[in-house]
Amino acid sequence: MQMLLIVLLIIFLVVLLFKSWLYSLRKKFTKQFEQNINGRERMVNKGNMIKCSACSTYFPAAETVEKKIEGKQLHFCSENCLKDYTKK
Repeated sequence: MQMLLIVLLIIFLVVLLFKSWLYSLRKKFTKQFEQNINGRERMVNKGNMIKCSACSTYFPAAETVEKKIEGKQLHFCSENCLKDYTKK
């Protein structure tokens, strides 16, 4: 009987450790996912991302539409955003 209780206790502890490990992984990735959905931190790799001057969306730097306006080099995510910005 004691051996059975010890085995059950060990199984319980292993399961508990595994669940806590899964919880920490889920929390880590869920936090990043929630930030993406809310638009606050839309992309994890910010080093290659640029914020659009018109709509404030982050987009890949390789896809930028650049225009120098009033001495400032501005970056836009699309030609439409550039047109909208220049209309204002």
